[in-house]
Amino acid sequence: MSKSRVAFAFFSLGLFGWFPSVACASLVAYWDIEEGAGATSLDEINGNNDTLVDTTWVTNPADLAPALVNAGQTTAALSFNGISSVLDTAYEGIGGNNARTIALWVKLTDPDPPSKAMSLVTYGARNANGRKWHFLINSGSNSGRVPGAVRTEAQGGNQTGSTDLSDGMWHHVASVFPGGAGGDNADVLHYVDGMLEDATGTTSQSINTGTGGGYLVSIGARRQSANDSSILKEFLNGMVDDVRIYDEALGPEQIQLLANPTTIPEPSSIVLGLLGVCGWLALAWRRRRLAA
Repeated sequence: MSKSRVAFAFFSLGLFGWFPSVACASLVAYWDIEEGAGATSLDEINGNNDTLVDTTWVTNPADLAPALVNAGQTTAALSFNGISSVLDTAYEGIGGNNARTIALWVKLTDPDPPSKAMSLVTYGARNANGRKWHFLINSGSNSGRVPGAVRTEAQGGNQTGSTDLSDGMWHHVASVFPGGAGGDNADVLHYVDGMLEDATGTTSQSINTGTGGGYLVSIGARRQSANDSSILKEFLNGMVDDVRIYDEALGPEQIQLLANPTTIPEPSSIVLGLLGVCGWLALAWRRRRLAA
């Protein structure tokens, strides 16, 4: 192998390894929300064309998340009306006490702190403590907790962040649960724009999230009834883009990469690139051995 090829190979591997890549994490559901028209949005991981109800496509670059626009990673977003809008998916979510990360971009339309909770990504039934998993915007009715901050609920337990997002700006938000035996709602970590949030209120509850039974992942609304999965409430009044669910707890550097995107390819492209480089190196090594 020539010196130039060796140098290129090490440069390529170094380039991929330099970034705190989310390629190592397992992305189990992903709505990039890039269709820009139509009544469905594709879950890129599971191949489901999931149903849009009363949402509006936003395609004007001036209205999209600037960080995503500047990185060339978005041409569209979804607007939710706060009354009846939802993205109904066919994905069950992550159950039990397994680790998980939910991450997305959101812009609240109403500049005032919300008087009611507004749903971001939710699933699981309210039929027993610890069985639902709801990531939402906190309402002003929860005493001592910041209205407009992110909140993760597990039925009987919840935790609220510290940053009021009702400023009319785009924000990247994430809810991270480390999981494992003894996993508790108090273990949740919230991030806003890549920064770890302080908790302004925590109610402890062991986690055993239920999945299926009609309580599938909903984006922009939640199913609070323990007996009727058709009832939706607490609709989001705002816009959403780039919704991701991982089956592990992303670390701070990985969250930073999502909140501060570059022109580096999407995780799947990075993985393919790494496999391509490794395959090329293996082939070159084999040819050199045969020629020896």
